[in-house]
Amino acid sequence: MKIGISFKKKQNKGSQYALIYAVICMNGVPKEANTGIKVHPNEWADGKPIGLNERFINEKLQAEKLKILEIFNDLLDKKQVNSEKIAFVYAELRKGVSFDTETALDNLKNKKKKIEDTQKQEMSIISILNEINQKKFKNKIIKAQNWEGNRCIIDKIRIFLQSKNLENIGYNKFKYTLFEELIDFLRFAKFSKAGITKIHEPRSNAHLRRIAQMVKAGNEYAIKRGYTETFLPQFDHFKDNAKETPFLTHQELYNLEKLDLSQDKYLDAIRDCFVFMAYTGFLFCDIKAFNPQKHLETDKEGRIWLIKGREKTGTKQMLPLLPKVQEIMDKWEGVPPLWSEPYHNETIKVLARQAGIKKHITNRVARKTAGMVWLNEGISLEVVSKMLGHKNVRITQKHYAQIQRERMAKETEHLMQPKHIPKETSQVPNMTQGNILESIAELVAQKLKIA
Repeated sequence: MKIGISFKKKQNKGSQYALIYAVICMNGVPKEANTGIKVHPNEWADGKPIGLNERFINEKLQAEKLKILEIFNDLLDKKQVNSEKIAFVYAELRKGVSFDTETALDNLKNKKKKIEDTQKQEMSIISILNEINQKKFKNKIIKAQNWEGNRCIIDKIRIFLQSKNLENIGYNKFKYTLFEELIDFLRFAKFSKAGITKIHEPRSNAHLRRIAQMVKAGNEYAIKRGYTETFLPQFDHFKDNAKETPFLTHQELYNLEKLDLSQDKYLDAIRDCFVFMAYTGFLFCDIKAFNPQKHLETDKEGRIWLIKGREKTGTKQMLPLLPKVQEIMDKWEGVPPLWSEPYHNETIKVLARQAGIKKHITNRVARKTAGMVWLNEGISLEVVSKMLGHKNVRITQKHYAQIQRERMAKETEHLMQPKHIPKETSQVPNMTQGNILESIAELVAQKLKIA
């Protein structure tokens, strides 16, 4: 094992002299160590001393070189030699510490541990959240679009911390009051490249709850890995004001399908794209990734099935190829042409108004419509869950708790019919007003006789 030792000068601004550093190189890894030797800048050139003091400086450098070689040989015997350890032991020796390799190595370990602990303690919230997001994406726990969404949220948190001059704050100093300020800030702030402005409509609690959960998850992650010992309470000051995604009824969907758009292929394609999603439960990103050759399978009975993993979660959707879906695919030789999702959203609103639909329509409404149509057709919740690609039935129950009035009326129709109540066979005689008076008279007569 070879060691290379050379020398270089370093001069601080405003200093009259330059310091000579030893450059220790092993296995291609260089490490610098201060020799403490001072020279005038004019007395050094091309990595060596020059001028009147050349001999004197060379003797000093040779003495330092011998010390470094002695350390090298000592560490080599202990099989713990590398350029970093040599430089550290040499620095310890220069401080006046007695030459003890074992002590020097222990000091190096302690120093490294201290640096690592300091780095962990000082790791910022933003760094921790980015680390979590990156690990989830790398381990395929989340998809690319979720990774991008999380990154946008982290950027919003960064902007808040920058406004407080706390961009590098860690969980050690992140108090609950600051947590509250963060949520209040995010509720009204509008983010753009130009800066932050205020908006009139506050953000929904569902969106803010997601951000709060991310901050809390980051705190739990930091505690587990020793980045912090500070426990941040759960932020739960939210009311459940999440709006239900609307859906189209059978009639509304039919009206949209029957719009005559044959004169405009762009509008026709956007309408067909929405209808395609309403019969498959796709989101816009799913239809964008749909490939008939890849995602259509034929079983032994000749039935064609649509089987595709969702872009958002990776969970597989599985449903038969419905006639309307087949019709659209035949019409466009695959899926309809696609443009940007915002353009589709804005256009479908206009088409919905032309079809007499007054609801707030987006592409997401198509997926909700698919689920509600299937449920109202009497398909079980378990099957609908599989067709929509939900991870479990509880998710389907949560999002499709509202059942269309038509189905409720159909299933409760028998309750509205009059029931046939059989007459009771009783031994009690049919008492008229005359019979009652005769009975009272008889009782009175009997009382008089006894008296």
